Amino acid sequence: MLNKLIEILISAVILIPFFGVLNKVRFHNIKQSVLYFVFAVYLSAVYLFVGMPTLQFIRFELSLTLLPFLPMIADMKNTVLNIFLFVPLGIMLPFLWKRYNRLTDTLIFGFGMSVSIEVLQILTYRATDVNDIIANTLGVVFGYLIFCGTSQVVPSVSKLARNKNEVYVIILAVFIVMFFIQPYLATFLYKIM
Repeated sequence: MLNKLIEILISAVILIPFFGVLNKVRFHNIKQSVLYFVFAVYLSAVYLFVGMPTLQFIRFELSLTLLPFLPMIADMKNTVLNIFLFVPLGIMLPFLWKRYNRLTDTLIFGFGMSVSIEVLQILTYRATDVNDIIANTLGVVFGYLIFCGTSQVVPSVSKLARNKNEVYVIILAVFIVMFFIQPYLATFLYKIM
């Protein structure tokens, strides 16, 4: 767990200049850029915890679990962790972008992200599992409901959302950092420690 936290910290440090540049050329709002940076650090953590491929480590290994629900019940700990991992996504999407104020849009995004992760896990040592998609999507729904409840109590929360949908710019920045840069920097730091 400590290694994962160190790797998330490394990712955050790498992302700082990325978001400095993105603020200058695209976002033009330091508050929004800080919120986007927090979102990017969250995505980096997801990237690390789910075992996404990196340039340093790609291995094709097809391991599929297509039987829904029974494995979720058999491995409840993994199911709960997958749900909790995606709750922040369900909260952050409508918090940051007006487009995700509707459950349908947030649900579709979360489902698409989960499917993307599971497909990319074919290039790693991890199994591609339909139950992870179900649990992740459920986590997005719970997160969205938490956001809705919070915005009812504190209406100013939903006023921070922007019309511009810049989520894909952030995902691309995180992918570049996590696929090309972070693994090499983490390996270098582990060698000198």
